[in-house]
Amino acid sequence: MKAVILIKARPGYEVISSEALQELAKKAEDVEVNSVLYCFGRFDGVITCSADKLNSFAKFAEFIRKEGNFLTETLIAVE
Repeated sequence: MKAVILIKARPGYEVISSEALQELAKKAEDVEVNSVLYCFGRFDGVITCSADKLNSFAKFAEFIRKEGNFLTETLIAVE
């Protein structure tokens, strides 16, 4: 299954790097990061990823929040 994770960085923190996201995905075990886009607007970054289990996305989002991002929103894709 696929998902999009929207991230918003806490003021004073930099948005997490693509390399750091790849490492966090390995820690979440099942998650593969497909793309990372940094953007201007309500959210600072958009991550597209895939995994076999829903709870893998939850673990990955939790790891992201612990790295200084205070808000994540996970959107599960319907295929």
